[in-house]
Amino acid sequence: MKYLLSSLVFSLFFLASCQQQTQEQTTEQQAMTEAEEQTTSSREMEDVKVWRLQSYGEPGQMQEVADDVEITLTMDLKNNTVTGKAVCNNYTGRLASMDTGMGINDVVATTEPCPEELEPMQDQYLDMLSLAADYEISEGKLTMTLEDGRKLIFSS
Repeated sequence: MKYLLSSLVFSLFFLASCQQQTQEQTTEQQAMTEAEEQTTSSREMEDVKVWRLQSYGEPGQMQEVADDVEITLTMDLKNNTVTGKAVCNNYTGRLASMDTGMGINDVVATTEPCPEELEPMQDQYLDMLSLAADYEISEGKLTMTLEDGRKLIFSS
């Protein structure tokens, strides 16, 4: 009888211990799943980023973009596309990464009428975008360097 009682007490302690380990494992698994979901969400946020053009042109002779002029660039790294607004029209293109930099190909834009004074800026931006050769992201700014050395500077 003493042996049976000892076995019963040992079994109860063993079962309680197993149940506690199972609860701890479940809690740990839930925490890991939540962390993975947060990591996935933040990774997706980084894969798609919207930038606003602040200035453009030759280094030392950069031209500022007026606050009322909307020129944006959305880079979707997951799908290798760029989209945005170029003053009066929306545009899209294909993002091509190269060994030494980047490229933006196949840029096409809508053809909405644009005020005469803004049309040259829009055309120049779209032409410059097609010449992107390299980029750097630093301190919340995206700097694209073009094949001819000119730059496009965006902020997030």
